[in-house]
Amino acid sequence: VQTHPWKRELYHISFFCPSGQKPVEVVVPLKIVGQAVGLTKGGILEQMLTEVKVRCLPERIPDFIEADISGVDIGKNFCVGNLTPPEGVTVLDEPQKTILTIVPPRKL
Repeated sequence: VQTHPWKRELYHISFFCPSGQKPVEVVVPLKIVGQAVGLTKGGILEQMLTEVKVRCLPERIPDFIEADISGVDIGKNFCVGNLTPPEGVTVLDEPQKTILTIVPPRKL
C-alpha cells in the first residue's frame, strides 16, 4: 500500500496470490490467555509485543497464537520461546524476545 505522506490519499495497492506449496512469512497477533500467578498477587502486566512473525504454508496461517501466561509470577517474563505455535507454524522472532512481564505494584 502506498499513500501520500500527509494528504491520506491512496496511490497504489498490490495484491498477490501465494502458491499453496510454498511457505510464506506473515505477522500474526498474540492472544493472551490464562491468569498469571503474579497478577493474583497484585502485579501489573506490561506487554511489549502484540504480534510475532511466523512462517507456514498459506492454508496454515493462524488467526492468532495463544500465549498462556498462567505460570508467570511477579518479576518474571514470558518470552517468544515460551509460545506453542500450531503444527506446521514456525515463529521467526528471537526466542529470548520478551512478550510481557509482570512487574510489582508501585507504592504510593
